[in-house]
Amino acid sequence: MVHVPEGRVQQARARALKPRWPDLASLLALFVALLAATWLRWPDALVDFWRNLYIPWRLSEGALLYTDVVDWYGPLPSLVGAAAFSLFGPGLDVLVALNTLVALGCLFTLRAVLLHVGDRASAWVGAAVFVLVFCFGQYTMLGNYNFITPYVSQATWGFFGVLLCLEGALANTKEESPRGWLVLGVGLAIAWLSKAEALLTAGVVVVAITALRRRPPPLRFFVGFAAVGVPVWLLLTAEGGFGYGLRAFNQVIAFSLSPDTRATLSSVPIFRTDLGTDAPGENLLSHLGRGLALVALMLLVALSPKGWQRSRVVTAVLGVGGAVALVALTDWLRAGRALLLPVVVVAGWSFVAALRGEKRWAPLSLLSLAALAMLARMLLNVRLYHYGFTMAVLATMVVVHLLVFEAPRFRLPEGSPAPRWLTVAAAGFVLAASGRLTVHSLEMHGAKTVQVGHGRDAFLAFAPAQSRHPGLINDMTAAVEQYTPGAKTLLVFPDSAAVSYLTRRPSPIPEFEFNPVSLGFSGAEQVLQRLEAHPPDVVLLCSYDLRSHGAPFFGATDSSGLAIAAWVKRRYVKVASGPAGPLSVTGHTWDLLALRPAVEGTP
Repeated sequence: MVHVPEGRVQQARARALKPRWPDLASLLALFVALLAATWLRWPDALVDFWRNLYIPWRLSEGALLYTDVVDWYGPLPSLVGAAAFSLFGPGLDVLVALNTLVALGCLFTLRAVLLHVGDRASAWVGAAVFVLVFCFGQYTMLGNYNFITPYVSQATWGFFGVLLCLEGALANTKEESPRGWLVLGVGLAIAWLSKAEALLTAGVVVVAITALRRRPPPLRFFVGFAAVGVPVWLLLTAEGGFGYGLRAFNQVIAFSLSPDTRATLSSVPIFRTDLGTDAPGENLLSHLGRGLALVALMLLVALSPKGWQRSRVVTAVLGVGGAVALVALTDWLRAGRALLLPVVVVAGWSFVAALRGEKRWAPLSLLSLAALAMLARMLLNVRLYHYGFTMAVLATMVVVHLLVFEAPRFRLPEGSPAPRWLTVAAAGFVLAASGRLTVHSLEMHGAKTVQVGHGRDAFLAFAPAQSRHPGLINDMTAAVEQYTPGAKTLLVFPDSAAVSYLTRRPSPIPEFEFNPVSLGFSGAEQVLQRLEAHPPDVVLLCSYDLRSHGAPFFGATDSSGLAIAAWVKRRYVKVASGPAGPLSVTGHTWDLLALRPAVEGTP
């Protein structure tokens, strides 16, 4: 192997790490273009997303998080959202602006991370894939899995924390970086205050860089953590006291370790499907098969320079033809299953090599270990859609790096530039495949034509022929305004966040979600006791498909609120109802009910 002087390698690395404004500007332009193309089509009309509006709105009105309003996740995004609502008023536009800033932070931090691992070309391609596939993606009928209106804001905030941890840790792989340790601490604090998988991944990064550096983190790391953690803890303590502040600050850890959480997660079918343990053998074989196919593709790129030298025409024809066929014929929605095998192999091999003193592999080892940790919740069902919009990003970046950076240099001395044609070919293939997913996503977004909400909360959703969610929300909101205008409190079973927020009628109890998962976390008996003590003025029973949660609809089984539905029937009388609906305890798409004393004499 040809020896390349270390100084020359370091100079090349330093040049690669310098900011290049055309790179940044092109990524920003791509981001803005897709933001405009999907404008106001990001949220789901009924499921999950509305908690991101409901909780900050309630906090901005003086409610105490985890006491007056139930939440399972960390406090940081909700507190920041509440502060924004207090300053600018509650509105979808405020949340979109805030989440757009988080998405941009993720984009440029991810590019910085990829620059540490590869070069400008591979970093740009990886960042572009992030924008094309993950930022604004809609690949299912639910619109909750994008960075602008995620199913929970803690998912994207936590991912940003993970990226900051990686940026800080990677800055310390070559030499001591005081700034890097500070950034690492800040990232850990954001992950700590956001979501469990983010905290797990951030913890893996901290442990890995500590092992590689062979000494504990310096004081600057703890200063960085305190810079975010202390203000949040002081705010929580000022609002609810010392004990409350301590519990709220550690909500992610407490919730993750709770026996109720573990029992609920193990009993609900959707979580076994998410993890892939519903069919472990079949899923494992699928991952291995697709993973081997991806490894074969990488080897083809890695070994192609020699063939190119022998017959450029033949290689060009075969390469272009094969790439076009792969892009056109592959089911890219299922491409996530190809990620697991390469990530596992690269994480294990590169970390061992880095521990042995081969510093060249330290950056890739940190990225791949973080990628593997982020896949923990979908280990046997890795996917780019659904929760993969955050959980599969780093694994995708590992593969992009291998294809665009490592494979073209496989047979070259360290520090040598890859053949430009091969880098361009690999990058073109990756971007073309990403473009296929982007087109699919834009088609889904383009089908959204029905307005939900009004004013600052308005957005577009699917037409009735594609989804009944927008019609349900619009009809229920209109019914509340028309038939019970004087009502001050409202509950919608099994999910109250959307209608409560749009009509500005809060839940009288901390709980506002009543699917089998939420009832398992809160305890159905405790919810019923709170309802007895604080009954809402108005109740809506909604036709809502809960089969993925283990029940056909709310009130059908004990786990899905049978006792609560019986209580509603005893205490309330129907005011209005929608058309017939199969997934309902009453047989209607929705039923509006008011407390019996409030409508005495109503026929």
